Amino acid sequence: MKLDISEVTELGDEIGVCWFGKEKGWQLVSDQSKIVEVHLDTTKYIIKTEWYREDNTPNAKYYRRTGCFTIDMLKHSTIHPSVNGYIERH
Repeated sequence: MKLDISEVTELGDEIGVCWFGKEKGWQLVSDQSKIVEVHLDTTKYIIKTEWYREDNTPNAKYYRRTGCFTIDMLKHSTIHPSVNGYIERH
């Protein structure tokens, strides 16, 4: 997946990732980004460009529950909560 994050602020620089099980697969979200290319199987991955909204306000906490995590895009290092995910660099 290739995203244009040129309009994403440092405050909103996270990608949210959730696993919903075999039936629903993965959900990836990058608030305010633009999707440039997708090479993922869209039957297994749901890709969104807006956070879950609570009272019409973007809220990343939805992506920090069990089975989910967020990762900073611009810093490339911080995962919240740290127990729900990890980074592999190749």
